[in-house]
Amino acid sequence: MRLELTQSKDGTSAKLAVVVHGLGSSKLMQDVAAFLETELPNADIARARYDSSLFSDSPADREAYELALEIGRKVGERKSRGGSYSSIILVGHSIGALLVRAAYLMAAGYRITTQNQLAPASWARPTPAIGGEQAQNEPYVERLVLLSGLNNGWTTPEAEQLGRFRRIKSAIITLLITWMSFRDKARFMRTVMRGSPFVVDVRLNWLNMIAQTSPALEPQTLHLVGETDDLVKRDDIYDFTSGKNFKHREVKDTRHYDIGVLETQTVNEIGSEFRAGKKLARWFFGWMLPTYKISANPTGSRRAELKAAITAPWNAIQSLITGGLPTPVSKTDIVIIRHGIRDDPLGWVSDLAKAIANHPSSNGIATETRSYGRFSMLQFILRGARIRRVHAFMDEYVDLRAKYPSANFHFFGHSYGTYIGCKALKDYRSCCFKHVVLANAVVASDFPWQQILDQGQAAKVLNLRGSYDYIVAWFPGAFQAWREMWGSRKAAKTSDLLGSAGFTGFYSNLEDGGIKGAHGAGVQETNFPNVAKFLIAGTNDFTNKPRPNWLVALIGRFPFIIWIAILIIGLYIALSLGFPWALLVPVGLISVLHFV
Repeated sequence: MRLELTQSKDGTSAKLAVVVHGLGSSKLMQDVAAFLETELPNADIARARYDSSLFSDSPADREAYELALEIGRKVGERKSRGGSYSSIILVGHSIGALLVRAAYLMAAGYRITTQNQLAPASWARPTPAIGGEQAQNEPYVERLVLLSGLNNGWTTPEAEQLGRFRRIKSAIITLLITWMSFRDKARFMRTVMRGSPFVVDVRLNWLNMIAQTSPALEPQTLHLVGETDDLVKRDDIYDFTSGKNFKHREVKDTRHYDIGVLETQTVNEIGSEFRAGKKLARWFFGWMLPTYKISANPTGSRRAELKAAITAPWNAIQSLITGGLPTPVSKTDIVIIRHGIRDDPLGWVSDLAKAIANHPSSNGIATETRSYGRFSMLQFILRGARIRRVHAFMDEYVDLRAKYPSANFHFFGHSYGTYIGCKALKDYRSCCFKHVVLANAVVASDFPWQQILDQGQAAKVLNLRGSYDYIVAWFPGAFQAWREMWGSRKAAKTSDLLGSAGFTGFYSNLEDGGIKGAHGAGVQETNFPNVAKFLIAGTNDFTNKPRPNWLVALIGRFPFIIWIAILIIGLYIALSLGFPWALLVPVGLISVLHFV
C-alpha cells in the first residue's frame, strides 16, 4: 500500500483527503479524487495504490497496517515542508471502506489480527479537543466517507444474483475458494471474506471504540450506498447503529461499482480496460458475476451526494434509509447455543433455552439458538467446511454484539458446536464469552485454555464429559491420537483442534463435570437446570463424576482400530455385492462418512 500525493495548487494545503479504492480497477475512484481536488482546493489528495486483484497474495490486514503508516508519513512530510494539516478526510469504496476503518482503528491503538500493534497516532482522533496542548498542531480525522462499503466483508453471491446456470456457477465459486485456501493463494480476497478474522476484528474493535467513547468523541461516519446496490446488505450497517455519529444515505440511479464514477469518459475507459483484460477475469466478472456493471449518472445524484458528504456541515446531513436504522436492544446477558452435526434445533436446544428462561436469575437474559443446518460427517472431517461454519458463526456473533451492545455473552456448545466456539476463541482475539459450557466436546485435550483465560476471553469454562462417549473417544479422538503418536504440533500451534476432550478431559485446570452417558449425555434435559445455573451465575453443581468406561478408554488409545474395522466391513459388503475393486475404497469411505 502506498499513497500518491497531489498537492494543492498554492502549496498551502491545510487538509489531507485519502482516497482508497476497492476490489478491481482503481479507475472506479479516479473521478472521486478529481472531484475532491475541485471541491477542496486547499487540500492535498492522496490516492491509494495497492494490489486488489482477484489473486492478490497481500492480506488485507497488512494493507490496512501499511495504510495507517502511510497516512502518518504524509502528515510528517507536510511538517517537513513547513506546514501542517488541520484535518483529514478518509474516503473508501467497497472493500476500501473496510481498509479505511481498519487503518483508523490501528492508528488509534487497536490491534487487528496478527499485525503489530501501533502506538496511538496523534492524527487518529475524531476532534481536535483530544490530546491537550501537545496535539494542538496535529490533524484530526474530520470525517469518514464510506462509498458502498462492504463493512461486513464480501460473501459468495446469492442464487438470484448469478442468473442462468446458477447452481453451476455457485459450485465453481466454491471450488475456486477451496482451491485458493488449499494453495494459500488469493490472500487478499480470503482475508476480506465475511466472517474472516480480519473482518471480525475490525467490526468488533469498532463496536468497542463506540462503547468506550462518548458520542462527541466518535468519528463522523457517513455511508453512501447505491439505490440499486445488490452487494451491500442491510446488515452492513449494524456495526454503526449503537453509535451517535453515523449517517446513511442512498444514491439514486447507482449500483455498487459505479457509485464513484462521475464522468461518461470514465465509463468508456473502464469498459475498454475490461475488454482488454485477461480472458479469465473477463469471463469471471462477465459471466459468473453479472452484477459488475458500470453506467453514467446523467441526473448528477452521485456528484450532489458526494459534495454534501465532503463539504456539508454534519448537522445539515440527513440520514435516509428505507425502513430506518436497526435499534440496539438492552439486555444484561446473551447465551449463544450451538448444536452438533445431527441435532434438531427444535429439540434439546429449545429445552435448554426454556431452562435458562425459567432460572430465577434470568431477568434480562436472552438466548440465541440459530441453526447452521444439516452437516454430515464428511463435511465435519473436511477442514474447509468446518472453517466456513466458524466464519458464519463469527459473523452472527458480531451482529449480536451490535444488537446487544451492553450485554455479557455466554456460550453453550454440544459436539461440533464446541469446535465452533473453541475455534472462534482461538482464532479471533476479540471474541469473548464470560461463561462457557462445552458438552461432549470434540476438541483436543491440549487446547490452549490458559492462554484464552489469561487474555480475558473467558472467565469460567465447564467441560461436561460423557462417561462412555465412544463417538468423541474414537472419531475426533483419532486426530488427537495421530498428533500425539508422531509428536506433531500442539493444538495451540496448529489449526487442527479436533480431539477427545469430551471424554478424556482438558489438560488445563478447568471446571469439570462428568456425566453418565454417551454422546448425548451433555444435553440430557435433567442436566439443564445445572447448566443454566453455570451459564448465568458461574456456579458448578456437577459434583457426581462417574468413572470413564474402561473399554471406551482402551480403544480410545488406539482409535484407528475402529476406522480400520469400518473400512474392512465396507470392503467385505462391497465385494459380496460384486462392486468393482477400483471404486471400493473411495466410494465406501465417502458413503459411510456422508450418511453417518
